[in-house]
Amino acid sequence: MDDGTGGRGPASGDRLKHSSKPWNDAATVAQSLATSMASAKTELAAGNNGVAKGTEGLASTAVLKEVLTSWDKRLESARAECQSLAPALRAASGAQGESDAGVRGKVDGIRTPGAHGKEG
Repeated sequence: MDDGTGGRGPASGDRLKHSSKPWNDAATVAQSLATSMASAKTELAAGNNGVAKGTEGLASTAVLKEVLTSWDKRLESARAECQSLAPALRAASGAQGESDAGVRGKVDGIRTPGAHGKEG
């Protein structure tokens, strides 16, 4: 018998589920990556201290400096992106939960013929 839901079961907000855990987990990972990138920048700089003095006169010194600068910029860009992503993911979690609650309230108010054994 067709219950008016296209075979998907009764029209009910009970099937609308939202979990903030994946969003919050992703935010935690993004923050962790931002911290790791900051540490990597520090280690990169420390590992290259004094290299210019030890390689004076070598053509590779300028190339090494370019590579160091390039990696420093990349790490900073990745760190900044992760840093800004963490709060955005947490905000998305909250917004999704609020949206789900609003939709659930509207869906619960819909009665279709045959839903829950009664006519709406």
